Amino acid sequence: MNKLTEIKNHKVVYDGKDGKLLLPLNFSAIKEMAPWIEQQSTQQLNRIKGSSGFPYIFLTNNRSYIILDTGSKVPTLYSGKYQLFSGKNNYNSESPHKLFSDKKEITELLKLKYTPKQRIQFDMPYTEKELIGYASKNQFAKAVYDIVKMGATTSYINKLDNFLGDYVVLEGDSKQYSDSGKFESIEYSEEGINLFTPDDLYRERYLNIDDDSSWVFNAAMYDYSDCEEMETDELQYIDHYMTKQTNEKFVEIIRVFEPDYLKENPISDSGLPSETSEGAYDTFLQEYFENDWENDSWEVLEAIGCAVYRSRKESVLDVIQSERTYHFDVGPNDIINTQLSYRQLLQLIGTLDLNNFSELRENDINELDINLSDDWYDAWDIDEDGIENINYAMMSILNKLYKKYEDSYDSAKVNQKEFEKLMEFLHFKSPSYGYGGRNTWSKDLVWPGQDEVAKIIIRNFNAMDNTVTINLGRKDNVGWQKDYDVKNIANELTNLPIPFPEEDNE
Repeated sequence: MNKLTEIKNHKVVYDGKDGKLLLPLNFSAIKEMAPWIEQQSTQQLNRIKGSSGFPYIFLTNNRSYIILDTGSKVPTLYSGKYQLFSGKNNYNSESPHKLFSDKKEITELLKLKYTPKQRIQFDMPYTEKELIGYASKNQFAKAVYDIVKMGATTSYINKLDNFLGDYVVLEGDSKQYSDSGKFESIEYSEEGINLFTPDDLYRERYLNIDDDSSWVFNAAMYDYSDCEEMETDELQYIDHYMTKQTNEKFVEIIRVFEPDYLKENPISDSGLPSETSEGAYDTFLQEYFENDWENDSWEVLEAIGCAVYRSRKESVLDVIQSERTYHFDVGPNDIINTQLSYRQLLQLIGTLDLNNFSELRENDINELDINLSDDWYDAWDIDEDGIENINYAMMSILNKLYKKYEDSYDSAKVNQKEFEKLMEFLHFKSPSYGYGGRNTWSKDLVWPGQDEVAKIIIRNFNAMDNTVTINLGRKDNVGWQKDYDVKNIANELTNLPIPFPEEDNE
């Protein structure tokens, strides 16, 4: 290990086989050695700048990391408590334990301690002294220790059959199928054991996850394909997903139909929305093509929802794989296969004082001490397929609008303005995001002498045909629904029949 030496705007505190650990003397040094930092969130930057601890730079052959000492603000007074930043724009920083699990020298320098679970997670070796200590616990431990030392020969492996317990059988045993929710099966190999556990039993006894996390676990681990349901508010953020080709088509639509719009709104001539134009698509289409946008925007929302679902599935799967202690995967018939090396099995027996395989289920050995639903809803990334599908949907909508209004936009625009004036004159509510969607106008009516409130709803305004659909109903009664020419609705709405109570027949 080299002595502390000053080099330019940083100092080298370690230079060895594990890489280099540098002490930056200013923020410029951090940016120079970890240029990806400029892409981090403001909160992350503040933490790195010193709000949460003292930063170091760790360099390998091809990557740079920031190691934040959260327990000390004194350089080289290592606390053993760290957060790792690797360029991923995660709200919560990563743990350094995995990165340094095979780097003994720098682990000792940083005073980084590993829990038994972490040693298993990162496949860190056990000392011979530790293995002998585990082997002395009982006959079960001794049988596994013999396999570790002498090899997985048939004679040694067969001895494990004596330690199945009440609820574990050999793979293929008839008990496995007679009560599939109760029994587990086991299979031996040269490397270790495969424990096959029914899904419900595994989640309850091994993972120990609550109902809130259980459905997320299923969504992540199983081969489900679904889409999230997106609220219409998400349409305000779609600008950032659009390609140059889609943006150019969007600007073309504006220039053809509403050229004055570009004078007052920050959309660049290149066809790319500017930084200040968030919501440009939704705002424009809602204002000038409201009914069409209301009817077709679901295509964009669906593409976003499917992409977000894939993102959440992948994100939670990564969390599960990083938080698990022992490797497992889902096999046929929803059976979960846990793989344990003989060294891992010996450590479990020695640590938990197990007498047989059946007692494994009593100890939550793969507990996921996290709320998976939080990780699920924190993921919002849109993958390349999502970008492609969103743009396909938007281009389809824009092309449809162009074709539809190419020869009739001016007259449709006149109809739109006249209709809006009529709604204002009749005291109907402005188009809203409430009942019935965006392209909806409504009004509450109370007839003389009656307590019941009737709601009259106007929807589906078609500016080209100048038609609407009118609904009239009381409470849960839908009432009647009719289509009208706009020119006739003023008379219709000001001469509604008054429903008098029926007289009793004596």
